Amino acid sequence: MVNFLILNKAVHKKAIFKNYIKNGTITDEEWKFCEKIDWHPVDELPLKEKHIKELKKSVKEKSLKLKSIEEIFKSK
Repeated sequence: MVNFLILNKAVHKKAIFKNYIKNGTITDEEWKFCEKIDWHPVDELPLKEKHIKELKKSVKEKSLKLKSIEEIFKSK
């Protein structure tokens, strides 16, 4: 048996995504739907190469090792 709620949600998301691609924005009604399901059309866009490079660079960087949260706020 087909779950019509899931199917309806998928159809609605696809329509919102198409509208977003076409207009670069969404309506207030679409925004409410997106908030309700914790989703946004931007979530479906591919990552930009610039951001991929930045992410890869940050992974290679050394991180600070702290013993406590208070160390973050210590002045140097």
